[in-house]
Amino acid sequence: MKRELEHFTLDGSLGGQQEWFTEYWMKIGGCGAVTACDVCVYLARNRDLPGTCPFDPWNFTKEDYLAFGERMRPYKKSPKMYQMETDTMKMLCPEASHMFLDTGQMY
Repeated sequence: MKRELEHFTLDGSLGGQQEWFTEYWMKIGGCGAVTACDVCVYLARNRDLPGTCPFDPWNFTKEDYLAFGERMRPYKKSPKMYQMETDTMKMLCPEASHMFLDTGQMY
């Protein structure tokens, strides 16, 4: 049996795209922030964690997504800067993990 995570499309794209951002460093190095945003949308939609997403995860625009990416941007760091942690979320998506800690949202 094949198991896949539910995806979302936005502006004809499967998830967000770092090419949408206007800032140079987000265009070339925003993949972690984009992935963190996509994970947050997934958690809000499929894991009953609405606090992970600052907009309605079922009805949002590209502009909403870009604003969320800008909120995630300060958490963009090299994975080498973080110690290996046992928590899967912290290991796979440090940007989202730190954003959750700053906002008080538990995952």
